[in-house]
Parts: sequence; structure tokens; C-alpha cells
Amino acid sequence: MISESSASLLSREAALASDQSSVVTHKPIYLDRGDLLRIYDGRGTRLIPASGVLWVTEEESANEAVLMPGDSHRIGSTGMALALAHRTGCVVLEVPGDTYPPRRVELVFAGGAPGPRIPVGTGRPSAAGALVASMRVAIRNAIARASALWAERQPRLAYGWLAHDDAPPSRGIRHSRSGHGAPPSDDFPSSARETMSREFPFPYY
Repeated sequence: MISESSASLLSREAALASDQSSVVTHKPIYLDRGDLLRIYDGRGTRLIPASGVLWVTEEESANEAVLMPGDSHRIGSTGMALALAHRTGCVVLEVPGDTYPPRRVELVFAGGAPGPRIPVGTGRPSAAGALVASMRVAIRNAIARASALWAERQPRLAYGWLAHDDAPPSRGIRHSRSGHGAPPSDDFPSSARETMSREFPFPYY
């Protein structure tokens, strides 16, 4: 059984994780005709044109999409995705709360000149941070399972046997007679023969 404080802590962390997963980041980007967006590692990010016309293609994918206002396209592969503005307009990058934001978003102007990098979301966690977070979750789950197992076994261990045993071991009987271990009880069988006679009364067929 998990203590009330541990259960409360786990419920608060679950609620926090649920709240974080429900947060959606919207990043509007204004593009002139011929401007190009380079989106790196943006899997899960959705492109939604608010105005204009957008042409989208992805690395290692033969599919292309032409988006009109009201349409949307979800980036489904890792690598680089390209979004080219056929008309002046605004595109919204939508990042769900349970999805990493793109590693990098770059703007290239119509004439080919490099534009600024565009920040989206809070950034990706470092490898070390992700490893520490996963280790904390694994340790917390292991402690919870160990606590539940110990709480389940402790009452039975006090008498020297487990619930699946048919009869108490002879050690528990000897300790009960000598005043150590399990408390004395007249219900304990005094020998293996008595145990057999209780379980399988004569005749044995």
C-alpha cells in the first residue's frame, strides 16, 4: 500500500503532466511571396495558413501539400521540412504540449538571402536532462512497487509463513512453543502427521 503523501505526490505530478500536455504553442510567422521556411526536426508540428497559399514538402517523403487558408498539415517525419509561400500571408506553427518543438526554424527571403532564426516553444530538453528525468520516474515507480509489496507481505511475515502455504513451517511451531516468533496457539498442528490428518482425514481416498 502506498502512503497518502506518496499517493498525493503522484497525483499532483500526474495532474501537472496532464496540464502540460494540454498546452498548445502557436507561433504566427508572416511571409512574403517566395519566402521559405526551413523547419528542422519538427515532427508533430502542424502548419496552418491563416492567409496566403503555402507549399509544403518533407525530407525523405515524396508527398507534397498545397495549403489554403483553413487547411493544415502535420509534419510526420524527422529531418527538414520546407514551407514556401506562393502568396503573401501568415502561417501559424502549432506545437501540441506533448510534442517537442522544432529544433530550429529558419527563414530564407525570396531573393535567397538568409533570414533570422525563429524561436518556437521553450526548446528541446538536453539529453542529460531527459536521462535524469527518466531515471527519477523509474526510481519513483520502483519505490512505489516495493512499498506496496512490503505492505502486502508484512502481516504474513510476522507469523513466519506466506498466505499460499498450506500450514505453518516447523520453525514457526518450535518458536511458538519456546515463546519466540509467532504467538502460541492451540490451533497449530504439532507434527507433520497431524497436518496431514487435518488436510486429508483417513481414509485418504
